[in-house]
Order: sequence, then C-alpha cells, then structure tokens
Amino acid sequence: MTGRLRAYVPLGVVAALALAGCSGTNDEASPTLPPVTASHSAVPPTPAATTPPPPAVRAGPPPKTPFTKKGAELFVRDYYATTSDALRTADATNLRHYIRRGCECSYQVSLLDKLHKRHQHFVGRGYVVHRVKILDKVGNSAVVAVTFSLRRMPLVDRNGNRVDQLTDTRLQTDQLVLRYLTQRWFVERVFFGRAR
Repeated sequence: MTGRLRAYVPLGVVAALALAGCSGTNDEASPTLPPVTASHSAVPPTPAATTPPPPAVRAGPPPKTPFTKKGAELFVRDYYATTSDALRTADATNLRHYIRRGCECSYQVSLLDKLHKRHQHFVGRGYVVHRVKILDKVGNSAVVAVTFSLRRMPLVDRNGNRVDQLTDTRLQTDQLVLRYLTQRWFVERVFFGRAR
C-alpha cells in the first residue's frame, strides 16, 4: 500500500525548476553619490510603503484569493496545509473543494474516504512547503512549482496500531496547474516530481 498510496497522496516535478536561482555579476562600478553635508538641504525620507504581511496559511475550505501570483501562492500553501490535515483526520471534506473534477489527483479524496470508513488515519506533521514559485500565468490558468518535504507518517487504526506508513520525502518538487474560477483557484492537474 505504501508505494501506491505515496503516488496518489498529493504532490511531487523537476526540483531544478524550483530551486534554480539566477546569478550574475555586474562588472561596472556602481555610481557613488556625494555625502550629504549640513549645507545641503536634505529632504526628509518618506516612510517606506509598508506591505501587509501575507495571510496566515491555514487548513480548511479554499480561500477566495485575488487573481494574482500572491493569490495563487496563498491558495497552494493552504492546499498543502489542508491536505496534511486531511491525512491526519482521514476527512477529505475540505480537500475535495480544492480540486477540479477530472483532475487525476482527485483519487486522493476517494482514498481518504476509504481510510475514513476503515477508521484509519495518518499521524505526523504532514507536508512542509519550502518554496512556491509561479512559473507561468496565462489566461485564467497558472503553472506553479512547489518544493516540499514530508516526514514519515504512520497509518494507524482506531486503536493506534500501525497499519502502514507514508515514506520520507526529503525534498520533492511537483508542478500544479491551477485554474481561476468564481473568485478562487482550483487544482486542475498535478505533475508529480521525483523525491531527492
């Protein structure tokens, strides 16, 4: 069950896509401004525009988010938090609202429903999202690379007896195709990556 379960419990593409950074050098020296002296009339600095912190990540129903990169990122982080919560409770009620019909990843919902009927659930922290990178946004769709890790999560029965477990995923990157409809994002497709 471990191998089959791992393939359908969300998420995992090419780690290099999400972890690739850009680097470069600028051989030109940057210009230096003369120091401000008492004879110069300095304009008082304007307070820096403060941007509000992003909303806290939470498990639960999908959030209504703006059609922006930040909105897509918040949705993805909440999706992983909700997936973790669904694994721990074997309750896919909230998770099913993140996924569009027809997505192959909807199998995870029916799998969680089966575990719920057997009175089984996973124990552990769940997914730890390390990075969310919007790769492309076209029309009402976005492609997102998500790098995460998942520590071993034992599957237990109602008495706490271990039945199986999810194996460790130290670092994995999945690509999600999101669709924006009715003021919120949905997961339309998942390309599972390989764990490193």
